[in-house]
Amino acid sequence: MGALFGAGPELPYAERARHLVASRVALWDVCQAALRPGSLDAAIDVASERALQAQRERESGQTNLLALFANAGGNNGPGVVGEDRYPEAPEWMPKELLAYEKEALGFYISGHPLDRYAGEIRRFTTATCANCMEKGERAEVILGGVINGFSERPLKSGMGKIAFFSLEDQTGTIEFFVKSRKLEEFRDLLVRDEPMLVTGTVEAPWNEGETARERLVFVDAKLLSKVRSDKSSLLDIRLNADVVREEQFPALEKLLRSHQGPCRVLLRMEIPKRSETVLDLGDDYKVAATDELLARIEQIFGARVAVLR
Repeated sequence: MGALFGAGPELPYAERARHLVASRVALWDVCQAALRPGSLDAAIDVASERALQAQRERESGQTNLLALFANAGGNNGPGVVGEDRYPEAPEWMPKELLAYEKEALGFYISGHPLDRYAGEIRRFTTATCANCMEKGERAEVILGGVINGFSERPLKSGMGKIAFFSLEDQTGTIEFFVKSRKLEEFRDLLVRDEPMLVTGTVEAPWNEGETARERLVFVDAKLLSKVRSDKSSLLDIRLNADVVREEQFPALEKLLRSHQGPCRVLLRMEIPKRSETVLDLGDDYKVAATDELLARIEQIFGARVAVLR
């Protein structure tokens, strides 16, 4: 590979990636994603350096004395005694992780962006992408989903534009048609890659025969995060007393104080199959109902222990 493309293992990873892109061996966006802080490849320069060092020592018949002590202690590879040091990077938030999965692979692996809005979707939607057309022509439906493939087209008259997009939920996708006036009103919202509640009216199948397509006419859209914030008045945190650790409570307190807002907080401490203690944390710990707060609580406790009501 090095001889063919000038991307030998002695070069830093970022420089090798540039050579491979220039040679059309790799895609630029994939390489950039691999170098993102927090990804495995973000530390590949350190790993590559250690591998090259080990290879040189094998070829020369020499051994790093410090590496022998390191190996005796259970560490692998050449280098100084102790653990390898790799770049520090914060853990990706669930929202970031899903976005990076979709960017790199074209689909989600660890979940779906709508998973964290299951309660709101149950409360406020009237159909899914899979069954919305069954409601009948001209029926108004409310769907929860993520917008993909948004595109605009000029009107033949030259007076404005129309748009099209696909809405995706866990059941499938459905096409939306956006009229010119609605496009002007909602353009900034429709280009955002965030879960939404989208209202539309069922249109008769468009075109005929093999080219017939089902679609909805766009009416309205709202961010699910805003719907949640507007409709929520309580943060309910449920912890298992048998597994929660003492050091997690100061982190929770700091987090709640940094997200002040109008929502009351209930803290439930459960001893499974025995008892439950419910604490109202009072006005000093009222919080803003945000996705970030829920994700940070999940990071502290390692599970979805909090819900907004």
